[in-house]
Amino acid sequence: MNQFIALAKANWKSGLAVSLINIPLSISLAVASLGADSANAPLLGLITAIWAGLTAAIFASNKHNIYGPAGALSGILLAFALQKEGGVVYIPMVALVAGLMILAVSFLKLTKYITLIPSAALHGFLMGVGITIAASQLNSALGITATVQHDAIYLNLLQTFMQIGETNWVAFTLFLLGFSFLLAMKRWVPKIPGAIPLTFIGIAVGALFTYLRGQGLWPDNLPQVQTIADKFPSLAFSLIEIPNFLAIEQDLFSHLETTKLIIRYAAVVAIIAVLETIISAKIAEKMTKDGFDKDREVRGLGLANIASGLVGGMPATAVLVRTAFNVKSGATHRMSAFLVAVFTLLITWLLFDLFKLLPMPIIAAILMSIAIGMIDVNLYKNLHSLDKVSFYLTLFVAFITVADDPIIGIVLGTAIALIVFLGKVSQGNVDVTVFREKAFFDKLRLSKYIKDQAPGDILIYRFAGTLNYINIESQLEQVKKLQGPKTVIFSFGQVNMVDIDGIEAFDEIFNSLKKKDIDIYFTGISNPFVCDVLRKLPIFAEIEQAGKIFKSSAFVLEKLELSASKR
Repeated sequence: MNQFIALAKANWKSGLAVSLINIPLSISLAVASLGADSANAPLLGLITAIWAGLTAAIFASNKHNIYGPAGALSGILLAFALQKEGGVVYIPMVALVAGLMILAVSFLKLTKYITLIPSAALHGFLMGVGITIAASQLNSALGITATVQHDAIYLNLLQTFMQIGETNWVAFTLFLLGFSFLLAMKRWVPKIPGAIPLTFIGIAVGALFTYLRGQGLWPDNLPQVQTIADKFPSLAFSLIEIPNFLAIEQDLFSHLETTKLIIRYAAVVAIIAVLETIISAKIAEKMTKDGFDKDREVRGLGLANIASGLVGGMPATAVLVRTAFNVKSGATHRMSAFLVAVFTLLITWLLFDLFKLLPMPIIAAILMSIAIGMIDVNLYKNLHSLDKVSFYLTLFVAFITVADDPIIGIVLGTAIALIVFLGKVSQGNVDVTVFREKAFFDKLRLSKYIKDQAPGDILIYRFAGTLNYINIESQLEQVKKLQGPKTVIFSFGQVNMVDIDGIEAFDEIFNSLKKKDIDIYFTGISNPFVCDVLRKLPIFAEIEQAGKIFKSSAFVLEKLELSASKR
C-alpha cells in the first residue's frame, strides 16, 4: 500500500495532465470512427479510454504507453460502420475478436511477424486514414447535414461538395477559429497540447450558444451551431454499455457474411493495433531509456481490447501523442496510465453535461488537426528522394484506403512490397574475388565480371545466406556464362540453408563448369546441414576423391601458389 501511494504521488500530475487531453481526443476519435450518426459515439470513446486504459496499465509492460481510441484505427472502424448496416452495434464484437487475435499473437510469439509490414504500406495506410478523417469531418466543419449517407468515403465527400451551398457560415467560422487556435498553439506553445485549452474554450462557446437559444436571444436570421448534446440528444453518461450479445450471436450464426466481415476487420484492427502499440512503446523507450517486454505489451493490448469489447467499447491501441505527452509530463511508472484512466472516469462522470456542450465544429477542428498530423509531408519528400518505389507505393496504398477499403490497401501494399523485394533478391548478385596472372585482380559483382572475364582467371565464388528457389536460378544463369576461368573456388562458409531448388541448381552449376574443363574446389563446408546436402550430389564424391575440399579458400590459394594476403 505504501508503494502504491508513493507511485500515485509521483505520477498524479502527469495522470491528470494526460486525462485532460485524453477526454476530448477520445470523444473526437470515437465520432470519427463510428460516424456522426451514431447515437452514443462520444460515450463509447470515453468507455474505451477508461476500460482499455485501466486494463493495459495493469497488464502491459511499458511504463508510459497510454491506451484508447486511435486515429490509426478510425479509418478501419468507419469503413466497417459504413459497410455493415447498423455496423456500430457490432463494434464491441470487433474489439473482442481483435483482442483474442492479439492474445494469440502474443502467446504464439508471432509479434515479430506482424511487424514485418513494410513501412511504405504503413505510411500509405496512415495517409489514407488522415484523408478519411479529414473528409469525414467536412460536414461538421461546414455545418452541413448530409441528405444521403453513402458506404464509400469518397461518395460522402462528393455529397458534401454537392451540398456546399448549404454551408453554415457560423459553424464554419467557429471551425476556422478553432483550427487556427490549434495551429497557433503548436507553433508558439508546443509543450501544451492545443486540444486541452480548446476544449474548455469550446465548452464555454457551446454554453453561450445554448444559453442564447434557450433565452430566445439568438437572432432568427443566423444559423444554429450544433453541439454534442444537439447531435446526440439521448446521450447520457454510463460506465458500461453492454451490447446485446445474444442478439448479435443469433445474427452471426444466421448471417455468415456478418461473421466473415467482423473477422476480416478484426484481423486488420489487430495488426494495426500491434504495430502502433510497439511503435509507441519504442518511441517512449527512446525518450526515457526504459525498456519493455514486447510480448507482455502485446498481451496487455489484447486484454485491453477484450475488456473494452465486453463493456461495449471500441478497439483500442497505445496512442503515440498521448504517450509522448505522458513522458513529457513527468510520468515515471505505469501508475500514470492507471491514473489517466481514473481521472478520465472522474472528470467525465462529474462534468459529462459540460462536455456535451462542445460544438461539433470544435470537434471537427481537433480531428482535422489530428488528420493533418498523420500526413507527414517531409516524410514523403524523403521517401521520394531515397526510394521512389516506396514513395509511389505509399501513394497507391493511400488511394486504395480512401477509394475502396483500408484492408485491401494494406494487403495490396504488403503484397506489392513483397514482390518488389523478391524481385531484388532474385537477381542473385554475388561478389567474386578474381585472381589474374597469379595476382589479386579485383573483387566485383559476378554480373560485371562476366563482361570482363579472361582465360586463366581464378575465382573465389562465395555463396551466402539461404539458397532457394528465389535466388538460385539467377545465379545458375550467370554461372553458365562463365567461359574464361580455369579455376573456381566455391566457398560455403556463409550458407545456412539450401532447399530442393538449391540442390538441383548446385548439380547444374557444377556440371556446367565441369563440361568446360573448369577446375572446381569446395571450401568452408562447416555447416552439417550444408555438408549433408552436398554429399547427395554425384560430383561431391569426385571432388572429394581428387582432394579438392579444403577448410578455407586460403589453403586453396596456397596450393595454387597464390598469396591469400593479396585478397
